[in-house]
Amino acid sequence: QIILSWEIEDININEILIERLDQDHRFSTLKRITLTHSEKTFLDEEPLGGYNYYRLTSIKDNETERTEIVSVYMETDADVTFYPNPNNGTALFIETPATDRSFTVLIYDKLGAKLKRTLKNEDIASTNLLRQKTLEPGIYYINVQKGANSFTKRLVVKR
Repeated sequence: QIILSWEIEDININEILIERLDQDHRFSTLKRITLTHSEKTFLDEEPLGGYNYYRLTSIKDNETERTEIVSVYMETDADVTFYPNPNNGTALFIETPATDRSFTVLIYDKLGAKLKRTLKNEDIASTNLLRQKTLEPGIYYINVQKGANSFTKRLVVKR
């Protein structure tokens, strides 16, 4: 989710359109706000993965004026890759963008018991998570925490 907020200085504005650049590279209206509301924030509950580009269009006496475009990056679980999956339980690698220098990885079994916790504070983009640990065959869940974001992926271990 992305929260947008703004300030309005011109009290004569009739409406504000909150717009986001869509996948066809056109701005589409997410919400139309009449200024009888004191609403000055908007929650985009379904942002696109990657960069989201927003702008406000104000309407005053049938004339429009647009703000500068603001970009917000929305991380997705596609930014994190585990391999091999399925796995033999002896080596599990995680790859993240090279800009991610610090994150926490938790490995849980199918009952939710935490089996391993790894902190990564390195400048490398790939790390073996199972050093000195072997997983038995079964289903596991890998949770990655990066700042306020958290992603969980399923891991299958076979022999």
